[in-house]
Amino acid sequence: MDKTLFPLSYLQDDYNKKICLILLNQPLDQTWKMIEKLWNRSLFKAVTDGGINQLFEAVGNDLDSYLPDLISGDFDSASPKILDIYREKGVEVVQTPDQNATDFTKCLHIVLDKIDENKVDCIVVIGGIGGRFDHTMANLNTLYRAVDLTSLPIYMQDHHSLACVLNQGSHRIMNNSLCGKWCGLLPVGCDSATVSTTGLKWNLDNYQLKFSGLVSTSNKHDENSDHVTVVTDKRIVWTMAIKYSS
Repeated sequence: MDKTLFPLSYLQDDYNKKICLILLNQPLDQTWKMIEKLWNRSLFKAVTDGGINQLFEAVGNDLDSYLPDLISGDFDSASPKILDIYREKGVEVVQTPDQNATDFTKCLHIVLDKIDENKVDCIVVIGGIGGRFDHTMANLNTLYRAVDLTSLPIYMQDHHSLACVLNQGSHRIMNNSLCGKWCGLLPVGCDSATVSTTGLKWNLDNYQLKFSGLVSTSNKHDENSDHVTVVTDKRIVWTMAIKYSS
């Protein structure tokens, strides 16, 4: 049976479900309009380490309207004074000193322990793409590990692109008005993946994707289809452009 995904639906005006929101340590100026919309749609809101500095700067005098439920990390980046401000506001602050996992990985474990997954439609991660390349790859590694932790879809995005991991099997990815022009399938985390698709401008038919061979970048959605299907024998990354202005 296909697993149906609705990436970017959580940003549409008529969205009526609840999400879990995680903010990582990247500037929020270009994603702030998205965050404003997502904040009230979030059943649980978490911020990792230096991300709380970014949030504190972004909210200005509107601090009380944007209090997260959790701040976690090893706190090598978070300002101690800012952490104290949020503690005084009743926000849970959890130090996670384990250096064998990233702040995102450790935060995700805590979040999954705290939320009722039956009440959440998906997890949205802001700030995991861009910036330092090693951080981006570490965040992708967390997405790969998360497939074994939860059945909830986890979408990681910045202001112009989204990434998520597709487990081996069959997937139906629904299009909507926020889908941008390009999309791609990347065999990250495996030697190669055999993939078939429909709903793309350049479809794959049992094609082997591999680095040093073919990777499906700069593909496009078929304008005559309202969804893309992907069948893969390995975990791969789905990525797509975001068309968002309000």
